[in-house]
Amino acid sequence: VQLAYGVANSDDIPLGFSCRPGSNQIQMSTPTLDAKTKTITLGTSETRQTYAARQEAAEMFDGYLLHAQTTANDPVLLSFAKLGWLVMAHEGRWAGLSPQSGTKTPVHDFLAACR
Repeated sequence: VQLAYGVANSDDIPLGFSCRPGSNQIQMSTPTLDAKTKTITLGTSETRQTYAARQEAAEMFDGYLLHAQTTANDPVLLSFAKLGWLVMAHEGRWAGLSPQSGTKTPVHDFLAACR
């Protein structure tokens, strides 16, 4: 199961989540240009978490991909499902992410499938 947040009318996907149904394990990924970045920080108005990330060279674009893991019971993701929006630390600023109209898989459905 996949849930991706992208920039409208582009190939840019600043944050993606995936899981094997029923595994309770969620993988997240985000691109970065900074070779020193080894974390992904996500938050809502209720909670925030920094995840240790593995970095690899990107094959389809300049820079790197960061990969981190969490579970479907992660407080940040539960808050994300409740509120409908999430922020991600990116290049020293917070970037807001929210679903576009017509989103096929709401966050709570994604989490339920992962459990």
